[in-house]
Amino acid sequence: MRKSHLSFLYIPFLFSLLLLKSNSITYSSGVKAGSKNENAAIRSTYFGALVADKKDTASTDFKISVLKKMNATYTRNTIIIENWNGKSYDYEKYRDNGIQSILNINNEAASHDEAAPFVTDTIPYKAELDDILTKYSPAVVVIENEEADFDKHLGSMQDYLNQLTAAMSVIHQHKLKGTDGGMSGKPLKFLVYRYYFNMGEFDKAASFADRCIDNEYIYDLSHPGASKSFEVSMAKYDSLMQAFKTVPIDYVNIHFYEPIKYRNVKGATELSKDITTITPGALQEICDYIYTITGKRAISNEMGQLNAQPGLTTGMMNECVNMHLDYAVWFSGDWKPDGAFALHNADGSLNAAGKAFADFVTSHPH
Repeated sequence: MRKSHLSFLYIPFLFSLLLLKSNSITYSSGVKAGSKNENAAIRSTYFGALVADKKDTASTDFKISVLKKMNATYTRNTIIIENWNGKSYDYEKYRDNGIQSILNINNEAASHDEAAPFVTDTIPYKAELDDILTKYSPAVVVIENEEADFDKHLGSMQDYLNQLTAAMSVIHQHKLKGTDGGMSGKPLKFLVYRYYFNMGEFDKAASFADRCIDNEYIYDLSHPGASKSFEVSMAKYDSLMQAFKTVPIDYVNIHFYEPIKYRNVKGATELSKDITTITPGALQEICDYIYTITGKRAISNEMGQLNAQPGLTTGMMNECVNMHLDYAVWFSGDWKPDGAFALHNADGSLNAAGKAFADFVTSHPH
C-alpha cells in the first residue's frame, strides 16, 4: 500500500491519532494490551452460549438442556423494558438451573425490520432499570444490542451515549458491571485498518486487510473521503470508540465471528466451509486497538463461527483465554446461508463443534 493513498484533507481522527502516536499497538508474548490488568496473568475466560433459532420457537428448557451439554454456565438473555412487568421467567429459569446471565437490557424490541429509538428521557428509564436490577443481579449488564447498527436503532450516537451513561450510573449503584451493546465485526475491522493507515503504518494496514477484510471495502478504507456515506459511517463508529474512554463502562463489548474476513460477505458459507483455523492475530489486534483507544478491556456477548469446523471452535476459545477476555458467549444458532452455524443440532444434541466447545470448557476450569 502506498503512502500516496493518504488524503491529507481527511481529519476526523486526527486529534486522537496525534495523542496516540506514541502509544502504538504492541504485540507481546505475555499479557496482551487488550487485557492489561493487575490480575490478567491468572485470569480465565468464562464461556457461555446463546442457543438460538431463526423462528424463536425453542423453549427455555430446550436451551438449558443444550447449555448443560455444552458445560456452559453462562448465557445471553434479554429483558425488554417496555415489556417489563416485574418478573423475567427466562432469567429466573436460567438462574434456578445454575446458569448466569450476561443480560441485555433493551428499552424497546429492535430488529432490521423495525428500528427502535434510543432513550432520550432518562429519568423514567433509570427508574425502570433500577427496578430490574433491584430484583436481578446478572454477571454483566449489556445496554441495547449493536448500537452502531443503523438499521436497528433510531437516533444519534450521542443519544446512545447519553442513554449508556445514565444506565451505567444505575448499574454501578447496584455494584454490577456493565458494557455497551456490542460493536460488530465490520466496524471493528474498519476502525483497526484506519488506525494503522492514519498512523502511517501502511504495511500493518495491508496485512490486516489481507487477513480480515473483504476486497470490496479496501478502496474506501484506503482513500479517505472518496465516499461521503462511507465516511459518515466511519465517523459514527469512531465517535463511539472515542467516547468509550470516558463513558464509565467496565468493558467494551465486541461481536466477533470467524473466519472474520467473510463475516457479512455474500457467499460466506461456501468461502468458509473448509477453514479450520482462526485468522492469525485478528482478535488480538482488535482487542489491542480497543485498549489503546479506550484503556478498557474487551468482552464478547456474541462470538460465533461461519462453519461447523471444531478446529475453529477450539482455536477461537484458546485465543479468548490467551487474550484474557473475562466473558465470551457463543452464538449457537443456524443463520444459513452465509451466517452463523450452531454448535447444536435440531434435536438438541451437540455437533462436532459443540463437543469441542464442551471439551474445552472442561479442560480449562476456573
